Amino acid sequence: MKQCIVLSLMLAFMAQSALGQLFQWKTLCSLDSRLEGISGITSLNGGNSFWVMADNNSPSELYEIDSSCNILRTLVVRGVTKRDWEDLASDPKGNLYIGDFGNNNNNRKDQKIFILQNVEQLTVDSITPEVINIVYANQTDFPPAAPFRNFDMEAMVWAHDSLHLFSKNRTDPFSGYTYQYSFPAKAGSFSLHPIDSFKTGAGPMLFYWVTGAAYLENPASLALTSHDRFWLFDQFEGTRFFKGRSREIVLPNYTQKEGICIANSRNIYFTDEYNSTLRLGRQLYRLEWEPSYVGSLDSMDMIRVWPNPGKNLMTLLLPMFKEGKPQDFQILDISGKILMQFTMDQARKNIPLESLGRGLYIIKEMHGRIVQFFSKMD
Repeated sequence: MKQCIVLSLMLAFMAQSALGQLFQWKTLCSLDSRLEGISGITSLNGGNSFWVMADNNSPSELYEIDSSCNILRTLVVRGVTKRDWEDLASDPKGNLYIGDFGNNNNNRKDQKIFILQNVEQLTVDSITPEVINIVYANQTDFPPAAPFRNFDMEAMVWAHDSLHLFSKNRTDPFSGYTYQYSFPAKAGSFSLHPIDSFKTGAGPMLFYWVTGAAYLENPASLALTSHDRFWLFDQFEGTRFFKGRSREIVLPNYTQKEGICIANSRNIYFTDEYNSTLRLGRQLYRLEWEPSYVGSLDSMDMIRVWPNPGKNLMTLLLPMFKEGKPQDFQILDISGKILMQFTMDQARKNIPLESLGRGLYIIKEMHGRIVQFFSKMD
């Protein structure tokens, strides 16, 4: 058991060191117990403070917090029936937008967005919102057949006087696409057609579905997050986010991340829900980089290994895999001896470990760099 703990700590340290070459990841603080199901975070002041909320099993309230997770203010949202609050967005005028559109079973017909006007100017602790009602014009069955279940929603941003939603893909088999919807950021009822799509990856679903979104107006950037990675989009025109440059950045830990906020050009904040079984989550994190590092993010494509440590079989996930472009890798021991070679011709691959003894190993590109470490246990 002691050796297992030591190896796990070594792996965590090496992964953190590789990430730190490009940017710094820091756990800032633990959130209040009222935010176990935290599902959205945004800022009205460039990250000096944040507005956060929790999903369906919590009061109809928003909380303003600081970067030490202290609650500065509680705002009660009056006159609404809360079903499943899944994301929180803001605009430059100080308005907040609550997305009550969680739709795990793809059978809802009453999705809403609540508009909270001029929150920073409020002198009371409650507000009655304006309401936007939405339906998806391309959904005819509630729920649809399994291959078409892409009507769950957990991601929303404000940009150019409109709100933009990004679907959480629950298709089976998993198609990997998130769909973008857009409509005016004002009270009313709207029937929505998808205006664009982006394939986050081939799966597995838990790594590649979209659970949150954030937008920065200047420089124009969009981020979509999942549990252990996020996708950063820039160099686009207007709100054609997926027509610009896209980069996938793998984060150092896997937790149920559903909140993301781009506070400024150097800092992105994340939150995760609490998992009572694993006793993980309910944290506020900060990802910080120097502007000159941003162009280097394309290199953050380390293979993901599960389980780690492993025993008889190891699953590999290659986040930046591109169809039709197989990549060759080697497994080496810590002395540099080549023990195994394999080709990744898809995003996911199972590797048998029976031939390896107990110890620490390296996965390396055939003619390049070390991309991951893993350990083999008895």
